Amino acid sequence: MFEFVLFPLGFLLLLKGADYLIDGAVALAEKLRVSSLFTGLTVVALGTSLPEFFVNLFSAISGNGGISLGNIIGSNIANTLLILGFLALLSPLSLNRSLLRKEIPFCLLASAILILLANDQMISNQPSLVSRTDGIVLLAFFLLFLYYLYTLFRKTRAKEKLEKVIGIELPEVKPKDNLTILLFLLAGVAGLFFGGQWVVDGARAIAEGLGLTTFLISATLIGLGTSFPELMTSVLAIVKKKQEIALGNIFGSNIFNIFFVLGFSSLISPIPFSFWINFDLFFLFGSTLLLLGLVAEKLKLDRKRGSLLLALYILYIVLIISREVLA
Repeated sequence: MFEFVLFPLGFLLLLKGADYLIDGAVALAEKLRVSSLFTGLTVVALGTSLPEFFVNLFSAISGNGGISLGNIIGSNIANTLLILGFLALLSPLSLNRSLLRKEIPFCLLASAILILLANDQMISNQPSLVSRTDGIVLLAFFLLFLYYLYTLFRKTRAKEKLEKVIGIELPEVKPKDNLTILLFLLAGVAGLFFGGQWVVDGARAIAEGLGLTTFLISATLIGLGTSFPELMTSVLAIVKKKQEIALGNIFGSNIFNIFFVLGFSSLISPIPFSFWINFDLFFLFGSTLLLLGLVAEKLKLDRKRGSLLLALYILYIVLIISREVLA
Protein backbone atom coordinates (compact mmCIF):
# COMPACT_ATOMS: atom_id res chain seq x y z
CA MET A 1 0.00 0.00 0.00
CA PHE A 2 2.90 2.36 0.76
CA GLU A 3 4.10 2.12 -2.86
CA PHE A 4 0.69 3.39 -4.07
CA VAL A 5 1.32 6.60 -2.12
CA LEU A 6 4.91 6.88 -3.34
CA PHE A 7 3.84 6.63 -7.01
CA PRO A 8 2.27 10.13 -7.31
CA LEU A 9 4.84 11.61 -4.93
CA GLY A 10 7.56 10.21 -7.17
CA PHE A 11 6.16 12.13 -10.15
CA LEU A 12 6.17 15.37 -8.16
CA LEU A 13 9.79 14.81 -7.18
CA LEU A 14 10.72 14.02 -10.79
CA LEU A 15 9.20 17.24 -12.07
CA LYS A 16 10.65 19.48 -9.37
CA GLY A 17 13.99 17.72 -9.54
CA ALA A 18 14.23 18.38 -13.27
CA ASP A 19 13.38 22.06 -12.71
CA TYR A 20 15.99 22.52 -9.99
CA LEU A 21 18.71 20.66 -11.90
CA ILE A 22 18.13 22.73 -15.04
CA ASP A 23 18.13 26.02 -13.09
CA GLY A 24 21.30 25.08 -11.25
CA ALA A 25 23.09 23.81 -14.35
CA VAL A 26 22.21 26.88 -16.42
CA ALA A 27 23.36 29.17 -13.60
CA LEU A 28 26.62 27.22 -13.33
CA ALA A 29 27.15 27.46 -17.10
CA GLU A 30 26.61 31.23 -16.94
CA LYS A 31 29.11 31.55 -14.11
CA LEU A 32 31.69 29.46 -16.00
CA ARG A 33 30.98 31.48 -19.19
CA VAL A 34 29.98 28.35 -21.12
CA SER A 35 28.31 29.16 -24.43
CA SER A 36 24.52 29.22 -24.62
CA LEU A 37 24.75 26.73 -27.49
CA PHE A 38 26.54 24.14 -25.33
CA THR A 39 24.13 24.73 -22.44
CA GLY A 40 21.12 24.32 -24.68
CA LEU A 41 22.37 21.18 -26.40
CA THR A 42 23.17 19.46 -23.12
CA VAL A 43 21.32 20.54 -20.00
CA VAL A 44 18.27 22.41 -21.26
CA ALA A 45 17.50 20.27 -24.31
CA LEU A 46 17.64 17.10 -22.20
CA GLY A 47 15.69 18.70 -19.39
CA THR A 48 12.21 17.54 -20.38
CA SER A 49 13.57 13.99 -20.92
CA LEU A 50 15.09 13.76 -17.42
CA PRO A 51 11.96 12.14 -15.89
CA GLU A 52 11.99 9.42 -18.57
CA PHE A 53 15.72 8.99 -18.07
CA PHE A 54 15.56 8.43 -14.31
CA VAL A 55 12.52 6.16 -14.51
CA ASN A 56 14.36 4.04 -17.08
CA LEU A 57 17.56 4.14 -15.06
CA PHE A 58 15.90 2.55 -12.02
CA SER A 59 13.80 0.14 -14.04
CA ALA A 60 16.98 -1.05 -15.81
CA ILE A 61 18.83 -1.45 -12.50
CA SER A 62 15.92 -3.42 -11.01
CA GLY A 63 15.49 -5.54 -14.16
CA ASN A 64 12.01 -4.24 -15.08
CA GLY A 65 12.34 -4.09 -18.86
CA GLY A 66 8.59 -3.69 -19.31
CA ILE A 67 8.72 -0.36 -17.53
CA SER A 68 11.68 0.84 -19.62
CA LEU A 69 9.97 0.10 -22.94
CA GLY A 70 6.49 1.13 -21.86
CA ASN A 71 7.75 4.44 -20.48
CA ILE A 72 9.47 5.44 -23.73
CA ILE A 73 6.81 4.14 -26.14
CA GLY A 74 3.95 5.49 -24.04
CA SER A 75 5.62 8.87 -23.60
CA ASN A 76 6.38 9.24 -27.33
CA ILE A 77 2.83 8.27 -28.33
CA ALA A 78 1.46 10.75 -25.77
CA ASN A 79 3.76 13.45 -27.15
CA THR A 80 2.74 12.79 -30.76
CA LEU A 81 -1.01 12.32 -30.36
CA LEU A 82 -2.18 13.65 -27.00
CA ILE A 83 0.00 16.74 -26.59
CA LEU A 84 0.10 17.78 -30.26
CA GLY A 85 -3.64 17.22 -30.54
CA PHE A 86 -4.30 19.26 -27.40
CA LEU A 87 -2.03 22.09 -28.59
CA ALA A 88 -3.81 22.19 -31.96
CA LEU A 89 -7.14 22.58 -30.15
CA LEU A 90 -5.71 25.48 -28.15
CA SER A 91 -4.36 27.19 -31.25
CA PRO A 92 -3.88 25.94 -34.85
CA LEU A 93 -0.18 25.19 -35.34
CA SER A 94 2.10 26.25 -38.17
CA LEU A 95 5.16 24.10 -38.87
CA ASN A 96 8.38 25.17 -40.54
CA ARG A 97 9.93 23.13 -43.34
CA SER A 98 12.84 22.03 -41.16
CA LEU A 99 10.46 20.04 -38.95
CA LEU A 100 8.83 18.52 -42.01
CA ARG A 101 12.08 17.59 -43.77
CA LYS A 102 14.38 16.73 -40.88
CA GLU A 103 13.01 16.45 -37.33
CA ILE A 104 9.82 14.47 -38.04
CA PRO A 105 11.70 12.08 -40.39
CA PHE A 106 14.31 11.70 -37.64
CA CYS A 107 11.49 10.62 -35.30
CA LEU A 108 10.37 8.09 -37.91
CA LEU A 109 13.94 6.85 -38.23
CA ALA A 110 14.23 6.41 -34.46
CA SER A 111 11.05 4.30 -34.34
CA ALA A 112 12.08 2.22 -37.36
CA ILE A 113 15.54 1.50 -35.93
CA LEU A 114 14.03 0.43 -32.60
CA ILE A 115 11.66 -1.94 -34.40
CA LEU A 116 14.57 -3.52 -36.29
CA LEU A 117 16.87 -3.79 -33.28
CA ALA A 118 14.25 -5.23 -30.91
CA ASN A 119 12.99 -8.01 -33.20
CA ASP A 120 15.94 -10.39 -33.05
CA GLN A 121 13.67 -13.43 -33.27
CA MET A 122 12.42 -12.41 -36.71
CA ILE A 123 15.94 -12.08 -38.06
CA SER A 124 18.10 -14.66 -36.29
CA ASN A 125 15.75 -16.87 -34.22
CA GLN A 126 17.39 -15.52 -31.08
CA PRO A 127 15.33 -14.29 -28.07
CA SER A 128 14.20 -10.74 -28.80
CA LEU A 129 15.66 -8.00 -26.64
CA VAL A 130 17.18 -4.55 -26.78
CA SER A 131 20.75 -5.63 -26.05
CA ARG A 132 23.82 -3.67 -25.00
CA THR A 133 24.97 -3.76 -28.61
CA ASP A 134 21.62 -2.29 -29.62
CA GLY A 135 22.12 0.37 -26.97
CA ILE A 136 25.46 1.33 -28.52
CA VAL A 137 23.75 1.62 -31.93
CA LEU A 138 21.02 3.87 -30.47
CA LEU A 139 23.59 6.07 -28.73
CA ALA A 140 25.59 6.30 -31.96
CA PHE A 141 22.49 7.69 -33.69
CA PHE A 142 22.04 10.09 -30.78
CA LEU A 143 25.57 11.38 -31.31
CA LEU A 144 24.78 11.71 -35.01
CA PHE A 145 21.73 13.81 -34.11
CA LEU A 146 23.84 16.01 -31.82
CA TYR A 147 26.36 16.45 -34.63
CA TYR A 148 23.56 17.48 -36.97
CA LEU A 149 22.46 20.08 -34.40
CA TYR A 150 26.02 21.30 -33.94
CA THR A 151 26.60 21.78 -37.67
CA LEU A 152 23.25 23.55 -37.93
CA PHE A 153 23.81 25.92 -35.02
CA ARG A 154 27.44 26.88 -35.43
CA LYS A 155 26.33 29.21 -38.16
CA THR A 156 24.59 32.51 -37.50
CA ARG A 157 21.66 32.94 -35.09
CA ALA A 158 22.58 29.75 -33.24
CA LYS A 159 20.31 30.44 -30.28
CA GLU A 160 17.22 31.01 -32.43
CA LYS A 161 17.85 27.84 -34.45
CA LEU A 162 18.37 25.82 -31.28
CA GLU A 163 15.00 26.99 -29.96
CA LYS A 164 13.20 26.15 -33.19
CA VAL A 165 14.58 22.64 -33.72
CA ILE A 166 14.60 21.04 -30.28
CA GLY A 167 12.15 23.24 -28.48
CA ILE A 168 14.25 24.82 -25.78
CA GLU A 169 14.15 28.38 -24.61
CA LEU A 170 17.36 29.49 -22.97
CA PRO A 171 16.26 31.23 -19.78
CA GLU A 172 17.46 34.58 -18.54
CA VAL A 173 19.48 33.57 -15.50
CA LYS A 174 19.83 35.87 -12.52
CA PRO A 175 23.27 35.71 -10.89
CA LYS A 176 23.47 33.09 -8.15
CA ASP A 177 26.17 32.53 -5.56
CA ASN A 178 28.09 29.26 -5.47
CA LEU A 179 26.18 27.85 -2.49
CA THR A 180 22.81 28.50 -4.14
CA ILE A 181 23.95 26.80 -7.35
CA LEU A 182 25.20 23.80 -5.38
CA LEU A 183 21.91 23.54 -3.48
CA PHE A 184 19.92 23.67 -6.74
CA LEU A 185 22.06 20.92 -8.28
CA LEU A 186 21.85 18.71 -5.18
CA ALA A 187 18.10 19.24 -4.84
CA GLY A 188 17.63 18.42 -8.51
CA VAL A 189 19.64 15.22 -8.42
CA ALA A 190 17.97 14.12 -5.16
CA GLY A 191 14.50 14.78 -6.55
CA LEU A 192 15.19 12.85 -9.73
CA PHE A 193 16.88 10.02 -7.84
CA PHE A 194 14.15 9.36 -5.28
CA GLY A 195 11.33 10.30 -7.67
CA GLY A 196 12.50 7.80 -10.28
CA GLN A 197 12.86 5.06 -7.69
CA TRP A 198 9.43 5.68 -6.19
CA VAL A 199 7.71 5.73 -9.59
CA VAL A 200 9.27 2.40 -10.57
CA ASP A 201 8.44 0.79 -7.20
CA GLY A 202 4.92 2.19 -7.34
CA ALA A 203 4.34 0.98 -10.90
CA ARG A 204 5.48 -2.52 -9.99
CA ALA A 205 3.20 -2.57 -6.92
CA ILE A 206 0.18 -1.29 -8.89
CA ALA A 207 0.75 -3.86 -11.65
CA GLU A 208 1.00 -6.70 -9.12
CA GLY A 209 -1.98 -5.45 -7.12
CA LEU A 210 -4.25 -5.18 -10.17
CA GLY A 211 -2.89 -8.26 -11.93
CA LEU A 212 -1.65 -6.19 -14.89
CA THR A 213 1.66 -6.11 -16.75
CA THR A 214 4.21 -3.44 -15.90
CA PHE A 215 4.27 -2.53 -19.60
CA LEU A 216 0.60 -1.46 -19.50
CA ILE A 217 1.09 0.64 -16.37
CA SER A 218 4.21 2.26 -17.78
CA ALA A 219 2.72 2.90 -21.26
CA THR A 220 -0.31 4.62 -19.71
CA LEU A 221 0.28 6.11 -16.25
CA ILE A 222 4.06 6.50 -16.41
CA GLY A 223 4.09 7.50 -20.07
CA LEU A 224 1.56 10.24 -19.33
CA GLY A 225 3.35 11.36 -16.19
CA THR A 226 6.79 11.64 -17.74
CA SER A 227 5.27 13.56 -20.69
CA PHE A 228 3.97 16.22 -18.31
CA PRO A 229 7.10 18.43 -18.66
CA GLU A 230 6.70 18.39 -22.45
CA LEU A 231 3.03 19.33 -22.06
CA MET A 232 3.68 22.23 -19.69
CA THR A 233 6.66 23.52 -21.70
CA SER A 234 4.69 23.38 -24.94
CA VAL A 235 1.53 25.00 -23.51
CA LEU A 236 3.63 27.82 -22.07
CA ALA A 237 5.32 28.28 -25.44
CA ILE A 238 1.91 28.49 -27.16
CA VAL A 239 0.76 31.11 -24.64
CA LYS A 240 3.92 33.12 -25.39
CA LYS A 241 3.20 32.85 -29.14
CA LYS A 242 6.31 30.70 -29.69
CA GLN A 243 4.88 27.74 -31.57
CA GLU A 244 8.22 26.58 -32.96
CA ILE A 245 9.53 26.02 -29.43
CA ALA A 246 6.42 23.99 -28.55
CA LEU A 247 6.80 21.79 -31.63
CA GLY A 248 10.57 21.39 -31.35
CA ASN A 249 10.17 20.39 -27.70
CA ILE A 250 7.90 17.50 -28.66
CA PHE A 251 9.91 16.12 -31.57
CA GLY A 252 13.24 16.69 -29.84
CA SER A 253 12.01 14.81 -26.79
CA ASN A 254 10.85 11.86 -28.92
CA ILE A 255 14.28 11.61 -30.55
CA PHE A 256 16.11 11.90 -27.22
CA ASN A 257 13.84 9.32 -25.57
CA ILE A 258 14.62 6.54 -28.06
CA PHE A 259 18.22 7.25 -28.98
CA PHE A 260 19.55 8.50 -25.64
CA VAL A 261 17.28 7.31 -22.81
CA LEU A 262 16.52 3.83 -24.16
CA GLY A 263 20.05 3.45 -25.52
CA PHE A 264 21.59 4.26 -22.14
CA SER A 265 19.09 2.03 -20.30
CA SER A 266 19.94 -1.00 -22.42
CA LEU A 267 23.64 -0.49 -21.71
CA ILE A 268 22.92 -0.93 -17.99
CA SER A 269 20.75 -4.00 -18.50
CA PRO A 270 19.47 -5.63 -21.74
CA ILE A 271 15.71 -5.14 -22.09
CA PRO A 272 13.60 -8.22 -22.98
CA PHE A 273 11.18 -7.59 -25.83
CA SER A 274 7.86 -9.41 -26.26
CA PHE A 275 6.48 -9.85 -29.77
CA TRP A 276 3.13 -8.21 -28.92
CA ILE A 277 4.89 -4.91 -28.11
CA ASN A 278 5.37 -4.59 -31.89
CA PHE A 279 1.78 -3.33 -31.98
CA ASP A 280 2.77 -0.36 -29.80
CA LEU A 281 5.93 0.31 -31.80
CA PHE A 282 4.09 0.22 -35.12
CA PHE A 283 1.37 2.42 -33.63
CA LEU A 284 4.04 4.96 -32.73
CA PHE A 285 5.61 4.74 -36.19
CA GLY A 286 2.21 4.95 -37.89
CA SER A 287 1.16 7.94 -35.77
CA THR A 288 4.30 9.84 -36.72
CA LEU A 289 3.84 8.92 -40.39
CA LEU A 290 0.20 10.06 -40.23
CA LEU A 291 1.27 13.35 -38.67
CA LEU A 292 3.76 13.86 -41.49
CA GLY A 293 0.99 13.27 -44.03
CA LEU A 294 -1.42 15.63 -42.27
CA VAL A 295 0.98 18.59 -42.33
CA ALA A 296 2.92 17.85 -45.53
CA GLU A 297 0.83 19.98 -47.88
CA LYS A 298 -0.02 23.14 -45.94
CA LEU A 299 2.42 22.91 -43.00
CA LYS A 300 -0.50 23.42 -40.63
CA LEU A 301 -2.12 21.40 -37.86
CA ASP A 302 -5.62 22.78 -37.37
CA ARG A 303 -8.26 21.92 -34.77
CA LYS A 304 -9.86 19.26 -36.98
CA ARG A 305 -6.58 17.39 -37.39
CA GLY A 306 -5.79 17.93 -33.70
CA SER A 307 -9.10 16.27 -32.80
CA LEU A 308 -8.11 13.30 -34.98
CA LEU A 309 -4.82 12.93 -33.10
CA LEU A 310 -6.64 13.02 -29.74
CA ALA A 311 -9.13 10.41 -30.95
CA LEU A 312 -6.27 8.15 -32.01
CA TYR A 313 -4.66 8.46 -28.57
CA ILE A 314 -7.92 7.46 -26.90
CA LEU A 315 -8.17 4.53 -29.33
CA TYR A 316 -4.62 3.44 -28.43
CA ILE A 317 -5.39 3.45 -24.70
CA VAL A 318 -8.60 1.48 -25.25
CA LEU A 319 -6.81 -1.08 -27.43
CA ILE A 320 -3.92 -1.78 -25.06
CA ILE A 321 -6.26 -2.07 -22.07
CA SER A 322 -8.48 -4.44 -24.09
CA ARG A 323 -5.42 -6.46 -25.04
CA GLU A 324 -4.53 -6.80 -21.36
CA VAL A 325 -8.03 -7.81 -20.31
CA LEU A 326 -8.45 -10.37 -23.10
CA ALA A 327 -4.98 -11.90 -22.63
